Amino acid sequence: MKSRLIVSVLITLALLTACKKKSQTEPEETYSILGEWSIIEFKQSMNNETTTLTESQLNESGMVWDLEFDEGQTFEQSSNMAGDGTLLTDTGTFATAGNQLTLVFETSLGLTITYDYSVARTQLNLTRSFPSPYGTVTVNPKFRRQ
Repeated sequence: MKSRLIVSVLITLALLTACKKKSQTEPEETYSILGEWSIIEFKQSMNNETTTLTESQLNESGMVWDLEFDEGQTFEQSSNMAGDGTLLTDTGTFATAGNQLTLVFETSLGLTITYDYSVARTQLNLTRSFPSPYGTVTVNPKFRRQ
């Protein structure tokens, strides 16, 4: 009798341990870059100095940088943050590969710019480094989905 009880317990334990519990971890969500985005923060670093403009500082200064990405792999950018502050609108095509976003501008002399990018819910983060006569410049604009 005692041996039957032990065998029953062993079989029950074997059945319970054989059934693996499903993972409780959520799959990592991926968010689309498609849609309209407006700048909420701008960081620029050069020679170990970083300047950050917050959303309120950008708004107070009248700075604009809007992006719109659509399903046809085209984009539109409106910004007054370069040059003399004139609002310029550019269009072009874009491609993503891994964490790289490449923008090919049709209206800015065929300019191509590649950023590291990430999308987290309603925020788009871009990062780009490039050489300048004063050293390497890194820009890190952040955008909010509209």
